Amino acid sequence: MDIIATSQPAPPGAGSLVDSAVEIAGRLGLAGRLSAGPARVVDLALATGTHGPSLHRLLRALACVRLVDEVEPGVFALAQGGGAGQDGSSGPACSAFPMFGPDSLLYSVRTGQPAARQLTVRPVFDFIASDPAASAALAAFTSASTERSAPALVASAGFARFGTVVDVGGGAGTLIKHILRASPATRGVVFDTPGSEPAAVAELSGDPGLAGRWEVRAGSFFDGVPPGGDAYVLKSVLHDWDDGTAARILRNCRAVMAPDGRRPEGVSPAARLIIFEPVLPDIDAWSPDHLPAVLSDLICLVMTDGGRERTETGFRDLLADAGFGAVTVSAVPGSSHFHRVEAVPGQ
Repeated sequence: MDIIATSQPAPPGAGSLVDSAVEIAGRLGLAGRLSAGPARVVDLALATGTHGPSLHRLLRALACVRLVDEVEPGVFALAQGGGAGQDGSSGPACSAFPMFGPDSLLYSVRTGQPAARQLTVRPVFDFIASDPAASAALAAFTSASTERSAPALVASAGFARFGTVVDVGGGAGTLIKHILRASPATRGVVFDTPGSEPAAVAELSGDPGLAGRWEVRAGSFFDGVPPGGDAYVLKSVLHDWDDGTAARILRNCRAVMAPDGRRPEGVSPAARLIIFEPVLPDIDAWSPDHLPAVLSDLICLVMTDGGRERTETGFRDLLADAGFGAVTVSAVPGSSHFHRVEAVPGQ
């Protein structure tokens, strides 16, 4: 889910995720608790009855709007002139889903569990898959957001070097459409759930210039991915899942890739894995530049079962666990939040 793209200018009367974070800080009395000096997140969580790691995620958002500072890892202080919970700072609104108000965010900060479960009862993606209206709405939303981000992503990766690109979790085929337009000798495969197949076929067949160069395959990336790709792309996929589940998806990609000189039948030689997602900094000096990724991380907290934005170290550890090496991480020029994480299969 391209949840980062839920950020948009707030319509009149709409709340924002930043406003919700500030309101929650006020409800928890964070300004008062920090007025005596810096405090560890673990102590603040104990004093406020919240889930420590989730409170840390909230505090990072407050740091990005300069209400608090993370003076050392896991230790926060009031920012000079700031006051957590006393500022009406406004930020991007998250109006694509109905559960981003302060009550829902507070529930997730207190429990560490997704507030979306209160509405959907089951994991949000299970709910979406079972509800045609919800599925169609999400497909349209993610397709529109990918349409906006695709030119910068495609330009950053140089897909012309690949004969066949497999977009894992490719939804309605929007990214593959842009890849094939930019790389006339490349073939593309869109791989996603059966419910996504009609939209992808319609999207790609609507461009006569792509005829004969694309294929839509249906299945679950939890079970496996199509072999034969020279590049496997995961855009806005891994941040929907906890580390164990994300590693499972990556291992399924790794299973159909092989390093140079070793090519089992049906396996690509020296294929590349390309991930497009926000990358949180490993540093503790938060700034407004980090706000899109940090807000996306809060949306992961509210929406998903264990999803999160990751640091570069987090990505490197995840990829190593799944059998990848030679990892490179770079910001995508022209994008406010996407990075390109590229890796090759380990020996």
